[in-house]
Amino acid sequence: MQTDKRAKLLTKGGYSLPATGPGSPLSKTSRGIVFPYSPNITTQSSVDYNTYDTVHSNYQQHAYARTRAPNLQVAAQFINQTVDEAKYTAAAIHFLRVVTKMDFGADATRGTPPPVLNFSAYGAMNFQSVPVLVSSFTLAYPDDMDYIEFEVEGVGVTQLPVMMTIAIDLMPQYSPKRQNQFSVGALASGSLYKNNKGFI
Repeated sequence: MQTDKRAKLLTKGGYSLPATGPGSPLSKTSRGIVFPYSPNITTQSSVDYNTYDTVHSNYQQHAYARTRAPNLQVAAQFINQTVDEAKYTAAAIHFLRVVTKMDFGADATRGTPPPVLNFSAYGAMNFQSVPVLVSSFTLAYPDDMDYIEFEVEGVGVTQLPVMMTIAIDLMPQYSPKRQNQFSVGALASGSLYKNNKGFI
């Protein structure tokens, strides 16, 4: 049973690269971002139907095509009133930059795509170990806000606003093996919400 219901975006397995260097403050929070304040999470489910037009008819027939996995939009606030808070926010930004890049150039594993992450928030009925890819993220640097100056180890002096919003778009990415574990009956019974299966 997962006791920590806070919203978090974590790496899977032993992958710890995003939590190194400027991202090292994240190593204290299980290799990823544990959002310090409850983020605004938005999700929308959609079903695709093909439409068939019949001659001399006022109505159309719809044939089921697919149900799309719902994308997630996470808008999170980070407060940076202390140096430790600012370092954590900088680490979260660094994390997002790393997990949206493929291995390339001088990397020994060049060609490897960005990693699949785990997103969890608010318990099994909501989001529990949902496998996701970060499709985009937005950083807001407002012009009407005080900025805190601090040093990122190994990088240098930087500044961040004392209150910052980071918006993250997530796409569910279920492996073929996990997809084969799905059944509508299991979803209806609630069993697919348990045991970190990650179905939403």
